[in-house]
Amino acid sequence: MRKAKNQPLLDSLIYLEIPDELLKSISSSLHSSIVDSGVKLPVQIADSTNGDFPDKKRDFDISTLTVEMILAGMLIVFAYEREHKDIEYYRHLFLQLRPNIREEMLSGILIKINNRDYELAESLLESLIGLDEKCVNAYLMLAYLYEQKAKEGKKEDKKYRVEAKKIYDELICTER
Repeated sequence: MRKAKNQPLLDSLIYLEIPDELLKSISSSLHSSIVDSGVKLPVQIADSTNGDFPDKKRDFDISTLTVEMILAGMLIVFAYEREHKDIEYYRHLFLQLRPNIREEMLSGILIKINNRDYELAESLLESLIGLDEKCVNAYLMLAYLYEQKAKEGKKEDKKYRVEAKKIYDELICTER
């Protein structure tokens, strides 16, 4: 986990207890037995790229809450707070809201890698691996990312080749 490097992303989160009615109105695809209004959900409250964070909960207007803000908050937790006490609940809820997310994210990540947007691709991969630690395709994509970074002709090339090889070796030796 790269917590220190991405503190602005973590700073963009607030945790809210969201009433069942509000959560259902945000996403009609949720079954009431899935929602636990006693669990605080991570909500990304600002665009982390501009550093413009409202004064957390005090300035947040719950009427502006969208399911995308909740999903973005969960993705940040998956990437950078994998030891969070409610992560299993977040994983379950996220997959209920976006059952095809693995395929969607992998497609988007491939585009980011091919466009040399390596930092965003790696961040998305960290989120995907945090969501589903058994997703072999996410690890393969991470190795591919490292291979592409190694081709950039920079002094870190060897480090990225070693990282890619390490992932391939682990995948070969692991029963999944």
